[in-house]
Amino acid sequence: MPPEFPVRFKLAEKMGVNQGFISHYEGNSEGPTPDLLKRFAAALGVSVKVLLGDVQVEGSGPLPPKSIQKRLPMISKLPQKDQQTLARIIDSLASQDGIKTPR
Repeated sequence: MPPEFPVRFKLAEKMGVNQGFISHYEGNSEGPTPDLLKRFAAALGVSVKVLLGDVQVEGSGPLPPKSIQKRLPMISKLPQKDQQTLARIIDSLASQDGIKTPR
């Protein structure tokens, strides 16, 4: 079972909908309505502003730029080998700039 399935199942269960409903909005250019966005936020225990990326969850650190955020869901769809390569590339770039990387 892909790693996103348990999360999708729990979110769908909290919202009282099926997993297909949740997956419809994943990667879909058509965003949810304002009312539906409020339901997502309530089910996740965050504000709508957090979902929209306008504010961050306390203690979560800075949010990556929107251009990176849009690409993050693609990473989990890559083969494991490619994910590891991507992590090494990021670590290498961070190291060049003197940024410590988590291990």
